[in-house]
Amino acid sequence: QEMRTGSGFKNCIVKDDAFIPLLTYSKSLSVVVQLLGAHIQLMVSHLIYKHFSDPSGKIRRPGWHRDYAAATKVLGDHVPRVLLKCAFYLNDMTQPNSGMTLVAPGTNRDSNPIDVPEGELGPQGYVEASLKAGDCLFFENRTGHAAGINTSGNVRKAIMLGYGYRWVMP
Repeated sequence: QEMRTGSGFKNCIVKDDAFIPLLTYSKSLSVVVQLLGAHIQLMVSHLIYKHFSDPSGKIRRPGWHRDYAAATKVLGDHVPRVLLKCAFYLNDMTQPNSGMTLVAPGTNRDSNPIDVPEGELGPQGYVEASLKAGDCLFFENRTGHAAGINTSGNVRKAIMLGYGYRWVMP
């Protein structure tokens, strides 16, 4: 089922055969298999275009979250790593505030809510990676992350593939 979001498409892998080589790209897939093992499946795919922020100057606070949060309803506060996302960027993300995915290191080991201090864009120690076109950012379901603000004037373009264990149903 196609789901259109404000900035892209979920389940993009079925939209065009051009996405298939990313699914089995040896450099990224080998990392996924090392971390999750070979009994995996594609659970999610997103094509994301993040346009520059509101020209009026109003900056939206990033929506910090963890993926697969529904697992806490079944497993409680001790959710294991069950999903690994590979975020391939199609354009340079080397300038700050280009809409890059922000990550909060260490949140994968902490089941507490992600604490974003009042007036801040993210939790203490969050990271905005600097990647070139073709680079890939890996993060797991327990890692706190958010779409960063984009004041660059360029559109952030990314394809995110989420791999998980076969026993986990999307």
